[in-house]
Amino acid sequence: MAATPGFRHDLFVSYAHADNETVAGSKVGFVSQLVDDLRKLVGAKVSKELDIWWDHVKLSGNLSVTPEITRAAGDAASILVVVSPAYLRSEWCSRERNTFFDLLERREHENPSAVFLVNIDPIEQGRLPSNLRDRTGYPFFRMLENGRTTRPLRTELDADRTFYYDRLSELAQDLSEHLAGLQRSAQKTPAPAPAPTSATRNGDAIAAGDARPRVLLLDVTDDLIQRRAELKEYLEQSQIAVLPGKRYSRDDMMLHREQLLADLARSRACIQIVGPLSGDLSDHPRGMAWLRFETVQVSGTAVPFVQWRDPDLDLSSVSDAHARELISPPSVRTDRFPDFRRSMAELALKPPLAARPRAPQNMLSVFVNYDPLDRDLGMEVAAWLEDRGFMVLEPPRATEDARKEWETILSECDSLMLVYGQTKPNWVKTQLMFSNKVERPADYRDLLRAICVGPPVPDPTRDKVTDLAIRYPGIYYVRTDSSPQLNQAELENFVARLRGDHG
Repeated sequence: MAATPGFRHDLFVSYAHADNETVAGSKVGFVSQLVDDLRKLVGAKVSKELDIWWDHVKLSGNLSVTPEITRAAGDAASILVVVSPAYLRSEWCSRERNTFFDLLERREHENPSAVFLVNIDPIEQGRLPSNLRDRTGYPFFRMLENGRTTRPLRTELDADRTFYYDRLSELAQDLSEHLAGLQRSAQKTPAPAPAPTSATRNGDAIAAGDARPRVLLLDVTDDLIQRRAELKEYLEQSQIAVLPGKRYSRDDMMLHREQLLADLARSRACIQIVGPLSGDLSDHPRGMAWLRFETVQVSGTAVPFVQWRDPDLDLSSVSDAHARELISPPSVRTDRFPDFRRSMAELALKPPLAARPRAPQNMLSVFVNYDPLDRDLGMEVAAWLEDRGFMVLEPPRATEDARKEWETILSECDSLMLVYGQTKPNWVKTQLMFSNKVERPADYRDLLRAICVGPPVPDPTRDKVTDLAIRYPGIYYVRTDSSPQLNQAELENFVARLRGDHG
């Protein structure tokens, strides 16, 4: 008996039998393992034994959906589709799935969250059937080190086990919430507002009353799906809602852009993970990654846009010219992934500009300039200065107009602070010489140049300032390299010097 009132089955599983074959070292097939795990986990969450209908007997030669399958699909509260190349090739699976969707559309309580996708291979969205394209799947596969080969997760492998159970827990949570909602509806009692979860994976819009900050995490190429899923999970655990709530159109690129921009407008940050592949070229001459990048760039948005690539990726090994161009600018972050995801959560949780005090017109400005290696330290210094009432300018993005923007900032700002942590001494010298060549209005005060010396200290017996070998009259050093935390006393001294210079 189903746990969901009004249905004979809680879940109908549609899959290709080829995807449930056992391989070396496996006792059961992937689908068998998944069904058994879902029955236990979801059953525990809804406090009833789960009724799952799935055809675990091999069928051959059937060209029509049997009455038994029709009844099972029509009497199921939800459907789980295991997507793979074998599934897409199967005419039987197509008929089975379409039968469920036809019946779903006739139900009075028709709900798109009744459909759950499990991906055991990365499938381009354009290859999915039209009734599945607007749904985000649960990735149950691993990308191998060569960046082009994948395989389904296997619980008998130590490397897969954690990732498998994390994905399983997400799927079980979303499925149990869907079934619990149907149970409440059947009891005709007002349903309490659900707590924010990852239920948006199935195409649901984020609830209007959801007050969590939002981040737009752009879709990625197949080789980065697992990395994107890890970042999405981390942000959601940090109580940050992740957009998009459903896939954007792939039939209409104009609509695709409009959907992206609508999500961008309600986000606190936009994140793009980039890699050695440019993606599908059928809808954009340089690939879908470029389409999304250009859509954000030309929008004129004030929402922070952050790109990240693996720091271990050798750019010289990237043969895809379009991808290499996208991932090469110094503005693309290359910090370690745990540090990156933590800083993205901090960025999203930072109060929006509208909630901050209005800046006075005579506010002093500091250009905090840093190499990508010192981005985290630079952003920490920038945030500290902002909290103390300064206008903080950070390095412009690497575009064709970057040099002009650099010169404008240096000619107008009140102080230049160079962050010297992991970067090389030559970078600091180059930036100082460049700043010295920029003309400033005659009635402006001299630019106060400062160097924030941060960790690491490569050799305790040597001094980083001495290693810089710079003799520059009036330069101000902020020493914060003795510990991982900012030396706030040193920064306060810099602030007093800057304010003293400007009366």
